[in-house]
Amino acid sequence: MLVCPVRRIEVPPPTEVVIRAIRAGMVAAFGPILLASCTTTEGLHYKDVFESFSLMKVPTDELEYFPLFLVDSGTGEPVSGAKFIVETEPEPISLEGDRIGQVLVPVKSELFKRDPPLRIEPDGVSVQARFNMEMEGHVRSVQLRSASEMECVGDSRVAVFFEGDDERYAHEVLLELRRARRIVGDTLGLEPITWAVIVESHEQEKGILYLTIPAVGYDSTWRCFREEWTSGEFMDVNVHEWTESTLTSRISTLYDDPRNRFIGDGLAEFATWKACGLLEDYGERLSIEQLGDRQTVDLLSEFRVIPGKILSRRKLDRGVAKYGFSPGYALAFAFWHELVEQYGADLPARLVEQLAEKPKVGADEALVLLEELTGDESIRDRVRSVDVAAARERIERLIP
Repeated sequence: MLVCPVRRIEVPPPTEVVIRAIRAGMVAAFGPILLASCTTTEGLHYKDVFESFSLMKVPTDELEYFPLFLVDSGTGEPVSGAKFIVETEPEPISLEGDRIGQVLVPVKSELFKRDPPLRIEPDGVSVQARFNMEMEGHVRSVQLRSASEMECVGDSRVAVFFEGDDERYAHEVLLELRRARRIVGDTLGLEPITWAVIVESHEQEKGILYLTIPAVGYDSTWRCFREEWTSGEFMDVNVHEWTESTLTSRISTLYDDPRNRFIGDGLAEFATWKACGLLEDYGERLSIEQLGDRQTVDLLSEFRVIPGKILSRRKLDRGVAKYGFSPGYALAFAFWHELVEQYGADLPARLVEQLAEKPKVGADEALVLLEELTGDESIRDRVRSVDVAAARERIERLIP
């Protein structure tokens, strides 16, 4: 067994904003990976942290403490020994970051009422709220999970963390993740971001909010529950998010134009199909109930924003209208599957290369690039008018 040591590898620092500014709007990465950070504590108070967690839809009344991280403002690396100070009277509360830079700030109603100022020592250290969030049903309790004391198999690019007798399970997951990593890289023509998974031998329980702290040295950390692994659901969702996160880490402005989701989510679904195939219910995402009597769909406007109250991952209901999703995922997959069939397996990577060279690309410009790469002047019309019956037929042919 290869045991992964604590590493100091170069990772892109997360988007940084002053926590105070979160009051003006939700600050979050796409997908279930939620993060916010600040580069200064000037003018910050305890209530700002409280409100930042609330705006990220974390049920603060269920928390005993806020898990925060102290990191180097320049590199994003954890800083152990730095101090997070709550300026209470007569004595301040001084919290020292552990070896992964974590501090646990107590959740207390009296602190919320007093709203004392905050301070970080030394200079050059930022504070981040960073974790994956998963849940089903109404929250009755919160479970925080960290990989810092777990055993690990893998390397600096992809790793699986486990406890007790789950080593065989961990190796099984690692084997599939390594295969998926190659597919994500080949699809996009990019080096995939570093990825970690914590395997859980138990099933996911309804009513529990699972907060997963990213493993040190990895860009993202997920939890894999036993029933998700057995059903194939875990890899289906994980490959999608890995692909999309890799793409947006390289092209950070991609979703500045939300119409570009036909690219981000479409290529993520395409890579997922290459890695996992299509789950047997995939065609149901194009059901009459979801699409009504529409014969064509405009992919530039089909994706809708997920309601904030919906905290569960997409799971198998990606596209269920009652949750605010759309059939855009399946339609975008069918669109890209047809294009690759017509213009070659390297088409996505060639488009990504072109997009990465632009400081900012809107959907209209992306469509021009795609038409230039394919020599097909009908691309724009095809995106704006996807044939639902043809997409359904294509998907049904691909389902085992």
